[in-house]
Amino acid sequence: RAAIAAEQRTQAAARESHLVEHLEDRPMSLARLATELNRAIDDDTIIVEHGTTSTPVLFEHLRLRHPRNVFGTGSSVQGWGTPAAIGLQLGRPDQPVLALVGDGGITFTCQALWSAGRYKVPATIVVLNNRGYRSMRSGVLRSAPNAIAKGVDFGFDFEVDVVRVAAGFGVAARRIEDPAELADVVRAGLQGDRPTVVEAVISPHPYPWV
Repeated sequence: RAAIAAEQRTQAAARESHLVEHLEDRPMSLARLATELNRAIDDDTIIVEHGTTSTPVLFEHLRLRHPRNVFGTGSSVQGWGTPAAIGLQLGRPDQPVLALVGDGGITFTCQALWSAGRYKVPATIVVLNNRGYRSMRSGVLRSAPNAIAKGVDFGFDFEVDVVRVAAGFGVAARRIEDPAELADVVRAGLQGDRPTVVEAVISPHPYPWV
């Protein structure tokens, strides 16, 4: 037990050190993003977590207050997060719902935003824009580590204009590059009566060593 406790303290110190070191990074670090989200959520906030490669870092830094308010997947289900958040908001109308989804993931089911807008479902969707399919890239690197080094282009890197996509479905959206703006924008979405999309531009790597 003592060894486990010591390891936990070491890991906590490493997380805090990383947060401080990269507090003002642009694009923002996931640790800073999670810290700002902690300022926006409360005990009643439902969290729908589908950040894929961002998930481990988010769970390390987010203050998740109630286990029954946290939803995620146990496997790769691309596109799950956005419609899941809308469904949870319909099922629990008295609680604010915050979804964390990847920029790749939202492209699979972005049409769900039309339903949210049409029926005024006030879920808040934070899109973690790291400009690419990082989960797919990781999978290829595991099975064919030399492919990318040889110049094979798998199309993992891309840029989606999330704000314009959301606007096309009639949903208000805002792009955030300055982490100092994030908490207020997310809080306003959670307190609103309409769906909101927040495009958060983040570092392409969860931690520098990943």
